[in-house]
Amino acid sequence: KKHDLFNFLTEKLSILGLNTNESKAFIEFWVPLLTDSKFDMYSYIIVEFLENTYTDKAKLHIEPKPDQLIRVFANFQFSVEPVICGEPELEQIQRSSNGMLVVEWGGTESVPDSISSTQSSIVLNAANYRN
Repeated sequence: KKHDLFNFLTEKLSILGLNTNESKAFIEFWVPLLTDSKFDMYSYIIVEFLENTYTDKAKLHIEPKPDQLIRVFANFQFSVEPVICGEPELEQIQRSSNGMLVVEWGGTESVPDSISSTQSSIVLNAANYRN
């Protein structure tokens, strides 16, 4: 349900390796957008973290190569009815405390329209670097 989105994302983003500030930025961007009144007809949001599906297709080349790269990409799909899909199986990411770290987060939302196709937008933020 939409009203669970904040807590769901807070928990899952931590598992995926985002720190408090990165999770806050992700949530501050996506939750207001996804809970906007223009989407009130959709009571549910299906959240899928694309992990390898995303990283295998959206190659990222950084020089010098970072010691750790954390990439989080979510696909948000609106639904008028509940969908039984279970909890996502996410691998716990342990952040390295030293070396160069790059964090990229982003996502896409899919909104069903009147002819059963979808409209999508994609947002990426590669915002955190540490040397």
